Amino acid sequence: MVYAKEIEPSNIQKVIFKHAGWGRPGAYIKTKRGFNLRILFFSPIEVMEELQSYVNHYSIDWEEKKDFQVAYELKKRKEKREA
Repeated sequence: MVYAKEIEPSNIQKVIFKHAGWGRPGAYIKTKRGFNLRILFFSPIEVMEELQSYVNHYSIDWEEKKDFQVAYELKKRKEKREA
């Protein structure tokens, strides 16, 4: 399923990057008002890179859990092999 929702950068409290299963990176967006969002099971991996760039551009607080980088690298290698 694909949902579209626009959130102003000022409404984002924090973004947490963590794994969402073996080899599956994900992001959890905590908002100040409204529902929190989860970005999971996406393709291509550039989605995560764009989110990291967005967070840095707007100086949004973020946190990276310890297993995120492992899941990120696994997903990246898998997509590279399939290409």
